[in-house]
Amino acid sequence: MHKYYFLVGVLGLVTLAVLIGGFSISGSPVSQRNINIDSQKMNTLSQIKYAIDNYYQKQKTLPKDLRLLPSNIRISDPQSGKEIEYVIILQTQYRLCTDFETDSYENSNLRINGRYSRGVDNYPNTHHKGYDCLSYNIQANLQKPTPTIVKKIKEQTTVYCPGILKDGECILSNNCFDTDNLNQYSLGAVSYKNPNGDGIITVYDKCSDDKAQLIENYCRNDFQNDTFAGQFQAEKYIECPYGCDRGACLVGSSIELLRN
Repeated sequence: MHKYYFLVGVLGLVTLAVLIGGFSISGSPVSQRNINIDSQKMNTLSQIKYAIDNYYQKQKTLPKDLRLLPSNIRISDPQSGKEIEYVIILQTQYRLCTDFETDSYENSNLRINGRYSRGVDNYPNTHHKGYDCLSYNIQANLQKPTPTIVKKIKEQTTVYCPGILKDGECILSNNCFDTDNLNQYSLGAVSYKNPNGDGIITVYDKCSDDKAQLIENYCRNDFQNDTFAGQFQAEKYIECPYGCDRGACLVGSSIELLRN
């Protein structure tokens, strides 16, 4: 009889260990449910983002209110029903805020030196648990008039191509190329596939009007329904402590440079 109870106890412990191991690998039903809820929230934010892009392309300005978007665009949290908070930061930058059930950083490799990297520009689908905001920028090709386009060429040696020339056409990896890889101390440029036709478009880094910030062009990853969909050209505003000149942040003030 004692052996019977002993075997039952051992089997119970083994079953418990298997259940705990299964939850640690696949997550508990509750945690998986929360992940699914947040996935729905991110899909809602993505739909709002693309609707704002379309609005800006037509109106050349951000909407003052999400209610100005088409009526088929959901602007409320799919779980709570509360309206997504929309905050305009700059003329082409805004935030979308809501409550999340999980911390997507804990399930990613974004932890650097024991801290989570916010990295909104590089990881637009990451969020913290609780109330959090994600930042978005209007794509640069929607912001400006059509720049000078390098069209298809016959003599391939006469035109610069940062990618591969094939049959006279410049082909870029992921449709975007950054010459300085977000280096704020050098003048760089981003070339990207012309969304309205043949050829590529090139835009250069530049200083803000007050010379206090650098408007850095870079290639930003584009995700659609959590799937990588290539890259597009975007702008990032960088503070320059010593000022900005000719499309790059100065390394130090003139006085400090003389001292060195």
